[in-house]
Amino acid sequence: MGKVTYEYPIADICGKIGKNATVGFAHRGDTKYTVRYGKRSTPASGAELAHRNKFSAAVKATRQRMLDSQQNAADKVAFAQQTKYKTLYQYVFNSEMEKLS
Repeated sequence: MGKVTYEYPIADICGKIGKNATVGFAHRGDTKYTVRYGKRSTPASGAELAHRNKFSAAVKATRQRMLDSQQNAADKVAFAQQTKYKTLYQYVFNSEMEKLS
């Protein structure tokens, strides 16, 4: 018996193709396979919902803080003095997440 190798239409691609794709491609070693993305079959747990709400609140607070000119100027100064975060948004977002903890 001969060995069968199935090739996909696009060579060497991993992940979803397009924003609304339901099929993705993956590689694990020499194995190539497709993955079908579906809808969640179980409801979100209380801890997941709490984390989603915390994340949502941090995003809203970050956006408001970035629009405030006085706070933004202070954040830029503090951001320049640190090396942990690569963008100002990351710095502000993480400081807001710490406030919510």
